[in-house]
Amino acid sequence: MNENHPRFCDFSDENPQLEGAKKKVTDILNTEILITNFRIANSKYKDKIYLTLQYKNNGEINIVFTGSEVLIEQARKYEDKMPYFVTIVRRGSYYTMT
Repeated sequence: MNENHPRFCDFSDENPQLEGAKKKVTDILNTEILITNFRIANSKYKDKIYLTLQYKNNGEINIVFTGSEVLIEQARKYEDKMPYFVTIVRRGSYYTMT
């Protein structure tokens, strides 16, 4: 291959799929995890956005999907702090990071 040509990843604005085993939010409630990446996208099924969180727990990389508006806002607000440790807890009818 000619090394003078650019690589797709050098100019692409595509959001790559996040890797990891799929888990449910309830699987990680009240457990400290390390958030390593996230992606916010439009849902194909509802007229809403959803959050994909990529995290490490016990040396494993996992992902979790959620439509939680609180978690989406917190992920956006603290994006520049990644990676960071967090515990996701349930407060009444919503999830939040602590």
